[in-house]
Amino acid sequence: MFEAPQFVFSLRSPYAWIAARWVLPQLPTGFAPSWRPFYPLPSFANFPPPLPAKIRYLVRDVKRLVEHYGGEPPRFPGIDDPDWSVPHTAFLAAQERDRGSEFALAVWEARFGRGEDVGRDEVLARAAKRVGLEPEPLLRAARDPERRAALTAQVQQDFDERGIFGVPTLILPRGTRYWGHDRIEWAIREGKLPGRSPGGEA
Repeated sequence: MFEAPQFVFSLRSPYAWIAARWVLPQLPTGFAPSWRPFYPLPSFANFPPPLPAKIRYLVRDVKRLVEHYGGEPPRFPGIDDPDWSVPHTAFLAAQERDRGSEFALAVWEARFGRGEDVGRDEVLARAAKRVGLEPEPLLRAARDPERRAALTAQVQQDFDERGIFGVPTLILPRGTRYWGHDRIEWAIREGKLPGRSPGGEA
């Protein structure tokens, strides 16, 4: 009997987007993981500014992965990051309304499908509308300094105490971790997680 895992993700990460868009649907209906946001903070020692060569590699790598999964060619935003507490706090507000994963996918579509700045209110508002949510409550939550500070503290604690260092990470109830979209697929193939048969049945 499988217990549902925890999916640690970032709206910043194209690899978390790939995992959520194409890998997690390989899990059977009824085995939905819980979603936990995570994003780099200035205090993280292992998040230096990206090297130009690394950015070029990432763009090529993500394009070929999306092509492999049959998606449309991605578009990338500028290299300047928004305040990541804003869209992730909006995600938590969507999650409170049972639309967290759908909202995250809509935000990723804005970021990597259209190259938009997902720190902007109008982008988050459109993502909310796409999943049937009223934008204003999500935007109020996203701009609430107390909610954002609480989420930032949670992310720092995950980094310091839980040893989370990258996304996507799937954490099983017993603590086993799979970091990377390809490792999640490996876990399914090896029977560590349930997966759909080629016919689509669980």
